[in-house]
Amino acid sequence: MTEKTIKPIAMKHPFMVLANKNFLKNLRGLGFKTFHEHLDESYDSEPMIEKRVDILMKNLIQHKNQTHKIYKDTKQIRDHNHLNLQHQAGEYWTKLFKTIDDILRNI
Repeated sequence: MTEKTIKPIAMKHPFMVLANKNFLKNLRGLGFKTFHEHLDESYDSEPMIEKRVDILMKNLIQHKNQTHKIYKDTKQIRDHNHLNLQHQAGEYWTKLFKTIDDILRNI
């Protein structure tokens, strides 16, 4: 996961991701929710990049005039993801500082 995924989550935006196959599946494995109830996420399991792009483009075309509806309908998912991101970041920093502390104590 990069800043390109973290940024929309941090800003509470819905998102689609053009990435490797099963990226969304792995993201859900980290406790995040995706937008399969609102978007066609079959692109995530598509092995061919061209087909993934086609599905993403169809999503964009289908929902081009529904921005407000999508924001309204996905509020719970976006809020959940934002809290989960905060939790994940907190765990990361806690582990990092503990590791640094352990290293410094053993010098």
